[in-house]
Amino acid sequence: MTATQASIGEASTGEAPIVELRDFGVAFGMKDRPIHAVRAVDLTVRPGEIIGIAGESGSGKSTLCTGLIRALSPGARVSGQVLFGGRSLYDLPMREVAAMHGRDIAMVLQNPMTSLDPLYTIGNQVREVLKRRGVPSASLREQAVAALKRVHITAPEMRVGQFPHQLSGGMRQRVLIAMAACASPRLLVADEPTSALDATIQDEILLLFRELRDRTNAAVLIVTHELEVIRRVCDRVLVMYAGRIVEQGPVSTVFGNPRHPYTRALLASTPRVEGTDVVLTPIPGQVPDLKTLGPGCAFADRCTHAVDPCRQSRPEPRRLGPDHAMLCRLEGALQ
Repeated sequence: MTATQASIGEASTGEAPIVELRDFGVAFGMKDRPIHAVRAVDLTVRPGEIIGIAGESGSGKSTLCTGLIRALSPGARVSGQVLFGGRSLYDLPMREVAAMHGRDIAMVLQNPMTSLDPLYTIGNQVREVLKRRGVPSASLREQAVAALKRVHITAPEMRVGQFPHQLSGGMRQRVLIAMAACASPRLLVADEPTSALDATIQDEILLLFRELRDRTNAAVLIVTHELEVIRRVCDRVLVMYAGRIVEQGPVSTVFGNPRHPYTRALLASTPRVEGTDVVLTPIPGQVPDLKTLGPGCAFADRCTHAVDPCRQSRPEPRRLGPDHAMLCRLEGALQ
């Protein structure tokens, strides 16, 4: 690797990482005709970071996150290495990994109604998490109320007796965050946590992630297709396309000076107001079929800067700054 190249997905802070991915990949389908949902990902996640993972549907965001916490479906095949706290996650017994889920690793899913049991009260569900953490039975209700208070749920003493359908969408999302925070996890993964919420509630939910990070020094990964969510709350952004990280760096750097053609196109496709008009610049073409990817850059057919070599071989990672890198051979053309 030359001095201008670097593994995509690495940061240069001094703290020991919580998670390290080394040449990580996830494939589905038949072994002789694999579908590579995630390819050759190198990623370092350190305590206290809030990292946004952006990209269109099908880019590999959610698969990457479920892979790095070892929660993939049984048919998935992984390659490379995932280290959690320095230990190889895929070499551990599954019972040990299961014990880490909810203790060291927590996940907040997109739809809280599918995560909360409609037959049990909010209090029952929060108390179950606390019980697994060894909280004495005599103080379970008090601790459940305190957990709801920490996520700014109004009248928590009343809410513990209510069922999920009696709460608003934003309040249900707060309950999930409260349950995840009960274990003081080292890593919290949030998959599209604000997609069904209005802008005001979005801001309140994002503030909770910052509060959790500040209180526990946990690392937070937020998967989203909403770039404004990443701009508002994240420290670092990873842009994914066709299963690979194509650009990564501090949010201010990547959004202020995007260098990969896909990052630029993604930012341009965000609706913006110009005078009295709402302007939207769609990305031409379609997301590629992972079953028929050619030998070159996966974005070449949609890229206005592509040249013949782009279609003939995959680009190498390039270091653009201390924590800024991209996967594109056209660095000079996009400055």
